[in-house]
Amino acid sequence: IEKSPTLGSINTTDYEKRQYAQKSLEFNLKDKMFCELFPDTVA
Repeated sequence: IEKSPTLGSINTTDYEKRQYAQKSLEFNLKDKMFCELFPDTVA
């Protein structure tokens, strides 16, 4: 995993990154277009 800072980025722990990923997936699974574009992720 790349850990170099970039313009506008925030510094987070690996745990926080996993939490953000989980919340992002939960949010995206409620989106009809996301489910149509990524059916393998929904299954």
